[in-house]
Amino acid sequence: MRFRDLITEGTSISIGQLNTIDEPLYVLIAGGVGAGKSYVLSKNTDLPIIDVDDVTMELGNGKYDSKNTGRAREITKQKVADAMEKGESFIQMGTSANLNSTINKLTYAKSNGYTTVLLFIDTPPEQAYANNQERVGAGGRGNEIPEHKFQRTYDGAKNTFDKLKDDELTDYVIHYDNRR
Repeated sequence: MRFRDLITEGTSISIGQLNTIDEPLYVLIAGGVGAGKSYVLSKNTDLPIIDVDDVTMELGNGKYDSKNTGRAREITKQKVADAMEKGESFIQMGTSANLNSTINKLTYAKSNGYTTVLLFIDTPPEQAYANNQERVGAGGRGNEIPEHKFQRTYDGAKNTFDKLKDDELTDYVIHYDNRR
């Protein structure tokens, strides 16, 4: 099934339907820190995920160390280029809080012949902060995230989504309401 068929049939687009697409698909995630992006994706799709935070953790032997983020960005950029060279569908994880960076990523995907999807995981900053505290309490990553970043990244991701949801760079958008 082609992604456009899902739209023209009037079917509601869901994250799970991303698994049924036959054409090269680039899914870019938007959502503030602690929004539950990884959790939502793990429950709804099996498309491969390229995540700079995972690479940062790998470089830190399982621990998140911000000194590894520059190198992690380089590795992530190469993983994206490799996937696109092979024509593989995948998800790129991030906050998409920076509009210009998001535009560059979508432009790169379009220039490589990809159908683009912007997926916004909409979780209020207060809920995201609580999610993060639970995750840290359970031994997960996130203990170094300052509280102000929850609001800042949510606002940035929402702004990006709002500005690009009707843009020619985004073939399709999904708004996933993750409020409790």
